[in-house]
Amino acid sequence: MTDKMEALLKQLDAYDDAYYNNQALISDEDYDVFKERVLRHLPPDHPRLSKVGHAVCSPWPKKAHTIAMGSQNKVSNESAIREWVAKVSEELKIDKPEFVLQHKIDGFSLEMCYSKGKLSSSLTRGDGYVGENIQETAMLFRQLPVYLPIQNDVIARGEGVIFKKDFDLIQKDSNNHYKNARNAASGISRRL
Repeated sequence: MTDKMEALLKQLDAYDDAYYNNQALISDEDYDVFKERVLRHLPPDHPRLSKVGHAVCSPWPKKAHTIAMGSQNKVSNESAIREWVAKVSEELKIDKPEFVLQHKIDGFSLEMCYSKGKLSSSLTRGDGYVGENIQETAMLFRQLPVYLPIQNDVIARGEGVIFKKDFDLIQKDSNNHYKNARNAASGISRRL
C-alpha cells in the first residue's frame, strides 16, 4: 500500500473518530465523498471495507449485540442497483424479488431489547458488535414503547431521529450548536 493511501486511511480514521464522538470535522456530504474516494482504491479483501461504526469510547455501559449490527451499502447509480438486485435474486433463489422503498431517514441506529415485553436495553450500533446501552436516555424518547403487550423476548432495530421542527427549536436554544439533525439526535441520546 502506498504512503499516500496510508495517509488517506489515517485521515478517514480521524474523521470517523471525531464523527462518532459527536465532533464531526467535515459535513456528512463531504465525508461520504471522501470515504467513497478512499475506499474505492482498496483491494476487495482489505479489512477497512468491512468496518462498521466505530469502537465505543464513552462512560455509557457497553453490551454486545445479540446479532451483529451491520450497515447498509450505498449505491449511486442504476447499474449498481441492478447488480445488487441480481445478487439478492440469486442468493434468495427468487426470480423477481419484491422490495419496499422509503425515504432515507438520517439518524442513528438503535437496537431495543425487550425482556418479557419490557424494554431492558437500548444499544447504539457502536462498532457493530458492541454498543453503548443508552437505556436511561432511551426511556425518554417520545415514540419508543417501554412495554410491549406481549410476554416474549424481542429485539427490534430502528433509527433515532429528530424531526426538522424539533431540530430548529434545539438549534435556536443551543445557539446553532449542532451541524445537522442526525448529529443532534446522536449527541443528545448519549448525554448522561
